[in-house]
Amino acid sequence: MSISIAVQHKSSDKSPEGSPVATDCNPVAPADAPAVAKKTRTRLPRPPIDLNKPDDRLYTRDVWEQLKISKTTFYEGRKAGRYPAPDGYDQKRAFWLTQTIKAVKLGSKS
Repeated sequence: MSISIAVQHKSSDKSPEGSPVATDCNPVAPADAPAVAKKTRTRLPRPPIDLNKPDDRLYTRDVWEQLKISKTTFYEGRKAGRYPAPDGYDQKRAFWLTQTIKAVKLGSKS
């Protein structure tokens, strides 16, 4: 069984009748071929965070979500002193304890 592909060496990818023509770079799928679904990545919902556990660690994304602010607002606020410095680091990843973020949500800075 052999499949032949028509090759057109003009700048146009249309035949004289106006229908698409396959080229070396642009093969045309048959009209009855099923559409290929685009693969999308879905992010699983994050579990809720309980701020009443004093020694749990919150990472930067958790802090933004708890304070309901954007990443830019958070980093600008850290630079201006509105938000506290991290309580520690896991390798290079900054973390805050839940008690620190709970205090920020209640209005004090530390």
